[in-house]
Amino acid sequence: YQDINPGQYRLLRLLSGEKGNLCAVGDADQAIYGFRGADLTNFLSFTTDFPGARTIQLGENYRSTATIVRASDSMIRSNRERVDKELVPTGAEGARITVISVPDERAEGEAIVRETEQRIGGTSHFVIDSGECSHASGSYAFSDFAVIYRTHSQARAIEEAFSQSGIPCRVLGGRGMAGQDAVADTLSVMRSIIHPGDDLSLRRTAQIMGLPEQSLSKTAKLAEAQGLTLREAMESLVGEEASIAGFIARRSKISDLVQGETAAEIIAVIGHDLGKGESQGISALLNLAVSYGNDISRFIAEAELLSPADDYNPRVDAVTLMTLHAAKGLEFRTVFITGCEDGLIPYTLGKECNEEEERRLFYVGMTRAKEELCLIHSRSRLIHGQRLTPQPSPFLKDIPGEFLNRTSIPDRIKKEKKETQMGLF
Repeated sequence: YQDINPGQYRLLRLLSGEKGNLCAVGDADQAIYGFRGADLTNFLSFTTDFPGARTIQLGENYRSTATIVRASDSMIRSNRERVDKELVPTGAEGARITVISVPDERAEGEAIVRETEQRIGGTSHFVIDSGECSHASGSYAFSDFAVIYRTHSQARAIEEAFSQSGIPCRVLGGRGMAGQDAVADTLSVMRSIIHPGDDLSLRRTAQIMGLPEQSLSKTAKLAEAQGLTLREAMESLVGEEASIAGFIARRSKISDLVQGETAAEIIAVIGHDLGKGESQGISALLNLAVSYGNDISRFIAEAELLSPADDYNPRVDAVTLMTLHAAKGLEFRTVFITGCEDGLIPYTLGKECNEEEERRLFYVGMTRAKEELCLIHSRSRLIHGQRLTPQPSPFLKDIPGEFLNRTSIPDRIKKEKKETQMGLF
């Protein structure tokens, strides 16, 4: 309930009626979708909106160790917009949270690989060079580990480190499957064929298929002036605009091919026509479409609701890399949160910051860990083409020292260039 937006709130009030027959479940400390319209005040004012409401506190935590529960709870208590609650951990005390200071993003990736290999018993050059011995219990799988970051751009250096070590990893898309270009384009073309009156889908389909902006603008102006749909305006301009005639002919050809076909068969045709049939996104979309058969409208509605978490398959034995937003709802034995620096957590680079929501986002990341949590901050980081020297995240100060083990990886020693003999030629 903490994630609903004002429109959903008004709809719920209407549906619940005067008797307020409504059951809502939520956690104010996990309200992290303000950027897409969610309004936390709806949750905080629930008992005011529904005076007869009964509140049931779910206070026992079954996921994380006592150390992680108490540390994250201490951190989130700095927020004012929340419902005060006392979480009781049911698990063991567990290890302290590790806070690692690293020289830069390259060292950050190497540190994560090293920590991972110590648990699974690896022997890559990261462990060998450090002189550390593996002490793996033998019970870890790659899928027990997750690396979480604030921005998707941070994934590259970490992914490279895993690649060099030979450890399998997979990056969950920052925008989710429905946000990938190939998938979004395919769904738009499907909608424009299945729902011919959908002007928005038709406009996007025209752009995808290369209709010049000048022709599209002319069509839109005609539609507005004469009160026509975009499709009707296009059909009236076929004799004048060769590009519009070509677009309509191409779209009609696809429409003829997919008549009476299943969702999967339609995707295959559109993906091939757009030249995106071999993309990973289209493959995932095809797998999803199989179970919908000829119910195209239902398939489109479901596909558009997909989030990054829907890309996550727990059966894949690989380390998972994802954003803090994508991590919500998931859990792992060991979690690394990277970029714990002022500017990234909280994210203040080039935009206004809602500090309380940023703290809630960090709280969500911390509470993904079941047994071990490692927080990493870099003393130097390349962001948007600039080399910065950030300070550790101020949120780290909200975690009592009794829950932390701090360590620092020293800067690399720069090797002096040796003088070389000049050549004769």
